[in-house]
Amino acid sequence: MPNFDLRNIFPTGEIVDVSTASSVRIPITDDMEGEVINVTTVLGGTIATAPAVITVSKGNLSMGTISILHTGSAEGDMDSLVPTSANRHLVAGDWLELTTSGASTNTIAAGFSVTIRR
Repeated sequence: MPNFDLRNIFPTGEIVDVSTASSVRIPITDDMEGEVINVTTVLGGTIATAPAVITVSKGNLSMGTISILHTGSAEGDMDSLVPTSANRHLVAGDWLELTTSGASTNTIAAGFSVTIRR
């Protein structure tokens, strides 16, 4: 049986089309304050031409990027980021933002999960 850390919460969402430049924002409320320890994406299908680069930010402060490679991409491909910058600490009033570069082609969704340790 897996161990569960009750300090962790897992906001999830979807980028409707990783091949079109866009952003998804998650507002941080007081019950979500903590440290981002992981962000994972799962691709909904095959992308082409170039990687889809997802920038994860706290407001305008980058935590890093996730590169979803187009070469050999397929439904279910998972990629992740373990932020190491000081920007990974969240308080109420902050927001997380996932922004896709729009460099790839094919209209493909990508789900994401953020692990926040409170």
